[in-house]
Amino acid sequence: MVGVRNFVSFVFRIPHDDLFMPEGLTFLDLRYLISVKLCFFTFIAFGIFGIYRKYKPVYFLTILGIFLSTSYFIFVRHTGLMFWGLTGDEITIAAMYEKFAHLSFWSDFSYSHLPPFYPPLFFWIGALFGKLFNWNGIQMAKMMSFVTMLIYPVFFYLVQKLYWKNAQDQKNNPDTIAWMIASLLLFVVIEDDAIIDKPYELISASLTILWSAFLLRDSYYGNLNMQKIFIYGISGGILFLLFYFWFFLVAIGVGLFHLCTKFNGKVKSWMSYILIGIMTLAISSPFWLPLAKSYTTHGSENWQAGYFLIEGISLQGLRFNFDVTTILLLVGFVCLCVYRKQIYHRALLSLFVSAYVWQIMGMLTLLFLASPMQESKGFYFFNHILLAISFAYGIERLWMWFKTKPYATVWTKSIAIVSLCIVGSELFFGTFTDIPVVQQTRATSLAPRQGVMGLVDFLKTQNIQDTITLHSGVTELYAFIPVNDFLYYNMNNSHPAAGFSNRMLVVEDMARAKTSQDLWNLVHNNSITPIDRLVFFNQTGEVYPLYYHIDNFPQVNKEKVIKIPKKLFDKTYFVKVYESDEFVVFEPRIDM
Repeated sequence: MVGVRNFVSFVFRIPHDDLFMPEGLTFLDLRYLISVKLCFFTFIAFGIFGIYRKYKPVYFLTILGIFLSTSYFIFVRHTGLMFWGLTGDEITIAAMYEKFAHLSFWSDFSYSHLPPFYPPLFFWIGALFGKLFNWNGIQMAKMMSFVTMLIYPVFFYLVQKLYWKNAQDQKNNPDTIAWMIASLLLFVVIEDDAIIDKPYELISASLTILWSAFLLRDSYYGNLNMQKIFIYGISGGILFLLFYFWFFLVAIGVGLFHLCTKFNGKVKSWMSYILIGIMTLAISSPFWLPLAKSYTTHGSENWQAGYFLIEGISLQGLRFNFDVTTILLLVGFVCLCVYRKQIYHRALLSLFVSAYVWQIMGMLTLLFLASPMQESKGFYFFNHILLAISFAYGIERLWMWFKTKPYATVWTKSIAIVSLCIVGSELFFGTFTDIPVVQQTRATSLAPRQGVMGLVDFLKTQNIQDTITLHSGVTELYAFIPVNDFLYYNMNNSHPAAGFSNRMLVVEDMARAKTSQDLWNLVHNNSITPIDRLVFFNQTGEVYPLYYHIDNFPQVNKEKVIKIPKKLFDKTYFVKVYESDEFVVFEPRIDM
């Protein structure tokens, strides 16, 4: 009986007992949620209309983009923070937009004197709009998520169409149905909050998969002339600037493809790859060249690569849960294996396996060197998208076979409508916004904690971008002003060339200072750089705490609290320039 109830709940989406009205939501929030649901029904209505009118795939992807972006816009309307508030990677994302828009394209989001160490192109684009309209980092992040939902379904379709319409050896190639389904499923196999928070990973992963699969296919058929090498080199550089990690998987995938595929001209292919690689590095050099120079000048202390989650060594197989996404991925895997003799699918299969090779490499470095390397990074965006593309091709083959049957004309529209309803329920405006914790974000992401905006307004008058700030861990600041840190609060996300450990030693020495003069000397004459401003939580007690997230391998991380005695901030050495119920700001005197 329980199994039947679960099946019926899945098909008809019967709400569970825990789908209560989340605490803190108002009637206005309820109206927004209803408006999001109306986007679902309107999308289905437009989709059915298109099915009966036999419109082209671009129509369906256009309405997908319109209603996805519209529902997202409605859902986050009048919220002042990122989707989940302002935590974790959301802080970094907002900080990058803010720093690029209101300081420089060439500055790290935390340490302004260092170049970006995170691929910057997507954030540069958002920052152009942010600079033009004077938006803060959160507004820019929301705008880029909105634009991605609006235009990327059609864009991904057109990229596939551009290649396959000009491809030689047209037999068994993906066609319009496969292109459309793959473009639609990008927003099904990747969870909606991941698309909202990291649209650049969705875009970069999907385009890098196409880029590398097309490259391997052209290499196999001997189609890599100088014009194509130039195109692959330019586009490769752009993709590298979007998110370079995928190229580690591509390098492994290319090696696997050549290892498992016999064809003439392998030497010529490798020479072409070298030329493409050189062009890719040349195009992306505005990012990696200053970064490499900063490493040679300041050294490298890469704690980002040291971030470890136990899930990284988990078996990343297909879990046999009865849900739409798992079924899609399972069928996609089957298609990947069934069609592996086709060169395009063999390229996709090689890329798919590369994620497992990367995980094994990470396990070995953990086993022998106690050094993680983001072992499971390739499984979510990269492999899920690969399986979606493979699924789309398999469904197109099945559809072509089905249309040869005499009963096809009777069932064609019915199958299309049922598929539309099932897939539509898996999109942002579907069941995702039925989840209580998602609905709760309407309340939790409403505004920063009390006192933050008053502090931000004050710091905007203090030449914040050209001075060095040490603060207690007021992470909201990064989204609204281009903070130039003395020490970033998160060790695992601090710039490798910043020398986090040495900066931490200075802060620890400050906590051990015995007199106000000792503290002033450490603030003004330390071995790193003078600190121009200290921002603390204005808490009761005898100390000002500073909170940091410290690497704690093999655990995730741990909080470290450094406490500086309040009595050391004597007015002889420090000036209190701002105070509210929540925060206090000191500046060291410069006339000592």
